[in-house]
Amino acid sequence: MPWISGALFLICLLLILSFREYIKKRQLQRHDSILVEVKDFQYQPARVKLKASKANQIVFLRTDSNLCSEYLLFPKLGLSIRLKLNKQVSVNFSAYPPGEYEFYSAMNVYSGKLTIV
Repeated sequence: MPWISGALFLICLLLILSFREYIKKRQLQRHDSILVEVKDFQYQPARVKLKASKANQIVFLRTDSNLCSEYLLFPKLGLSIRLKLNKQVSVNFSAYPPGEYEFYSAMNVYSGKLTIV
């Protein structure tokens, strides 16, 4: 009879490990990430669309050494983000409601629009 408790333990362990893998895969499927490059005096792409029901993030990569591109502003969201040269900066947008949000550099040389639907 001790083999029955061992077998039940192994079955439970396999179920738990399988469930953990399932949860990880589901989280990856619900996560959207978009790369926006800051170069040549513009954001590329300048228009970004995200779904409100998903965990979303935009990854900004600043390759332009122009000092104007160092700060990224989302005025409606109250965000001011410093973009370091040649470093990726991730910004999570899953907590914000649907709408259109303009973003631009500190001197408004670079500009773009985020749409959350």
